[in-house]
Amino acid sequence: MLHVTVRFGRDDASRVDRLIRERKTPLLSGNGFQPAGTAMPQFLYRIQPTRLGMLVEGPTELEAAITGEHFRYLQKLVEDGVVLMAGRTLNADASTFGIVVLVASSEAEAAERMKNDPAVKHGVMRAELFPYRVGLWSAQGPGE
Repeated sequence: MLHVTVRFGRDDASRVDRLIRERKTPLLSGNGFQPAGTAMPQFLYRIQPTRLGMLVEGPTELEAAITGEHFRYLQKLVEDGVVLMAGRTLNADASTFGIVVLVASSEAEAAERMKNDPAVKHGVMRAELFPYRVGLWSAQGPGE
């Protein structure tokens, strides 16, 4: 096991405070755990394909159509400010999964959004919902 000790002196703390104050976009909201502008509770749902062959051999025509609906559904939720981010692992084995991080007023609302995801609704993906909170948020966003 690797142990790392970081010593933080008074000058370092002052420098960090100054850099945070000078930052043009806030790192986090006032509570320190949610990205600025996301006052509602956050949730994460993890999805996995119900048929691994969809990734290994390729999707059936129906699976391809449903995953297209899934993508458009998530795009709309991003535009509406509901989904903060979504993505998937790039491996094509039994451990592969995708995640959707969203805001909702309640767990019931988040579960409803998850169940209405076309990939979940039509059985192409199975899903599991978790209460979630983003701890760190980059102002940079994902690269291409």
